[in-house]
Amino acid sequence: MNHPGKLRRLALAVLLSAAGGASQAQTDQETGGGIAKVNPLLTRSSLPNNMPRFDLIEDEHFLPAIEQGMRVQLAEVAEIAANPAEPTFENTIVAMEKSGQLLDRAARIFFNISSADTNETRQGIQREVRPKLAAHRDAILLDEALFQRVASLFEAPSPNNPSPGTRISRGTGSSSVFGTG
Repeated sequence: MNHPGKLRRLALAVLLSAAGGASQAQTDQETGGGIAKVNPLLTRSSLPNNMPRFDLIEDEHFLPAIEQGMRVQLAEVAEIAANPAEPTFENTIVAMEKSGQLLDRAARIFFNISSADTNETRQGIQREVRPKLAAHRDAILLDEALFQRVASLFEAPSPNNPSPGTRISRGTGSSSVFGTG
């Protein structure tokens, strides 16, 4: 394939879809230390389907949880990008889809609460967190090593790396990994 611009746009689309995280589930290991003991956004909920404990969530929990989620996802993405194994669909695309679950959970809860029940504090958090989230996404999208892993999958489909029409199912829908739809 001799279309580097098209390839880069395709890879960036893949990275964008993966940057959001795959689900709201999280592991206790993602919480990264002591903050988890006091911040309900950083701990697994005891409610069915890991539903948030809204009765325990305070405005001061949002920013630390989102920032911790960004740190955890950047570490996850760095691990994927530095993986010495040959890139495969599983160890690159699926791993990217699974990254960022803590961030995804904290951000979804925050933005849903702030859109349904906003206040001055939450609006201030939005103003502070939006540029941080944009910079976070840029750090993932512009990671050259990660891009090279994705590009190598697109360039050389194999039995372990599905063809350019493959789709990944995510949470409530599906996102295009390679291809147009």
